[in-house]
Amino acid sequence: MDRFVQNLLSQPTLSASEERVLACRARGGDPDARSALITSGMRAVAMRAILLGLRGEELRDAVQSGAVGLIRAVDRFDPDRGARLATYAWQWIGAEMRRRDRPDVPLDDVDRSSLVVRSA
Repeated sequence: MDRFVQNLLSQPTLSASEERVLACRARGGDPDARSALITSGMRAVAMRAILLGLRGEELRDAVQSGAVGLIRAVDRFDPDRGARLATYAWQWIGAEMRRRDRPDVPLDDVDRSSLVVRSA
């Protein structure tokens, strides 16, 4: 397995109380608390990529994409709702990993005659 991913998996997890304190500080604008949440959350990103069965360069790409989802989740996370960050972030991480699989097609390259318009 990739050494970078192994390192992420070996990182210690935060306790619920540590996570809550950091999340409250991050919501208050503390960049160090936000950074600590992102760093600790990267373990969940690596686990999600591994569970998708990815290896090699695909694994590293998925971790990179998943990190974007994690950052979005950290910025939206509300510790007062009772969920842990990893639970909340799981869908955000997966959504970014799936987005990576969709090719970006500029509209200029789309054959408009093949588009089907459906009315509601």
